[in-house]
Amino acid sequence: MAPYAFLPVIMRELSACSRCRDDTYFSRDEPVKTPRMDHANVKISKVLIIEDDYFYADSLKRHFKTSGQQVATAETFHAAQMAIEADEFDLIIIDPGLPDYGSEMESRDVRLKIIESIINSTPAAVHLVITGRYSTDEAETCRNLGAKGYLGKNRLNAPTLASILELMTRSEFVVHRGSETISDAFPGYYYPFLSLSEEECLQWVEDRPKGMKRNELFVLMAKHFKMKSAEMAEQKYKRARSKVLAHGRKITADNDDPATD
Repeated sequence: MAPYAFLPVIMRELSACSRCRDDTYFSRDEPVKTPRMDHANVKISKVLIIEDDYFYADSLKRHFKTSGQQVATAETFHAAQMAIEADEFDLIIIDPGLPDYGSEMESRDVRLKIIESIINSTPAAVHLVITGRYSTDEAETCRNLGAKGYLGKNRLNAPTLASILELMTRSEFVVHRGSETISDAFPGYYYPFLSLSEEECLQWVEDRPKGMKRNELFVLMAKHFKMKSAEMAEQKYKRARSKVLAHGRKITADNDDPATD
């Protein structure tokens, strides 16, 4: 992750933004070129993920498919262009470091040209830029180009992404710094006696952003799993947790259990 070397830009951001929850992401309410992602105006049903890291793209894809969206992926800029020509997308997630450009793939000018080209060719979509090389300067440029958000990849797990998407319905631009280390972000649960959804449920609790209240987490979980209420999501978590404990196992989430805080 790039160091925060642009202090003057950061100070301007901090003076114009509202800080949210765990201090890892915040929103700005200044006008930008993209439409607001209001429920009445933008319905997210089709998602395009432009990402050359297969495992990271697959993780994002599984999150959106679980939430009921149709998802397409593109590993190169050329593949992204073909996808855009073939279909219309409501949400486009862009990692601008794509392999089409060889050694120039991480050049600032190349990255910004990719972002600008995709945004200009899909004006009706909402655009999120994700990157493992967070830069405050690049975030500001992406905002000016019309992106809806700029997200550092580190700690961009399912509950954080869901929270960011919800925040986008109320904000013009969202920044996620992703300051935690990647090793802390994905500990993983693999228990043969749990279903995949139960494992995912435990992972949501483990990945809860610092400062997020338990009710907020379970509300987002309920939306993700298409449950009727946050109480049902909490019950699902407790059942999974009880199975783990009954088999004599320990879970990391016990150290910060949202069912008891």
